[in-house]
Amino acid sequence: MAIASTVGYVLAFWDFRLTRNPRGTLHVTRGLLTTRATTIEERRLHGVEISEPLLLRAVRGARCLAIATGLRVGLGAERGGSLLLPPAPQPEALRVGAAIVSTEEPFTCPLARHGPRARTRRYTRALSGWALAVCVLAALTALTSWPAWPCLAALALLPAALALAADRYRSLGHAIAGTKLVTRAGSLVRRRHVLAADGIIGWNIERTLFQRRAGLATLTATTAAGRQRYDVQDVELGEALAVTDALLPGLLDPFLEREAPTRA
Repeated sequence: MAIASTVGYVLAFWDFRLTRNPRGTLHVTRGLLTTRATTIEERRLHGVEISEPLLLRAVRGARCLAIATGLRVGLGAERGGSLLLPPAPQPEALRVGAAIVSTEEPFTCPLARHGPRARTRRYTRALSGWALAVCVLAALTALTSWPAWPCLAALALLPAALALAADRYRSLGHAIAGTKLVTRAGSLVRRRHVLAADGIIGWNIERTLFQRRAGLATLTATTAAGRQRYDVQDVELGEALAVTDALLPGLLDPFLEREAPTRA
């Protein structure tokens, strides 16, 4: 598998080049047997994504993808044309991302943590899935002729569930870097999105029953580029409103009910 993946990498990304044209375009060329060339207009480029799958992150690697209108999504970065840098050392991916958005701040600024209630939700989800799997396997063992080892193996996965919850919370964060929204989330695939404010066409604030009980919300920036929605997950409602007002002042004012000032 290691040899096959190495050969596939060489065939797909041989002689990879990313160049910037003075006329306002980015040009990507790559490939050994089949050469692929992609041109992206910078006026259609609204940000970048730094993608770190778990195994790639384990060796401090990452990919850099474009958040742009007109590119296919859902087919993989390579086939959709949004790839700006194939799997490479993480510092190089961050350098390319900073060069694309013309500033290093979105990649070096500290991210705001989402607090203990967001951490509790990560542990609750992970442990609920683990407990459900254990209960189902235990019932199958007791009521059918299933062997006992699947249930015992599921019990042994408790440390893995706790580690997954801790890593998901550690990856969670957001920031405002100048006129750009920075979000980060994910564990198996950790993604940092840098989205320009002028590419945001609206906001969506979603609050499930459990989020309302915890005082949290998921803020979604909607855009015509890339995945078309970029989430700030499990953030306090007041912080979500502060983010929207900082990037697009006044956009949510018609939908807000402000408390009347109290008289002394």
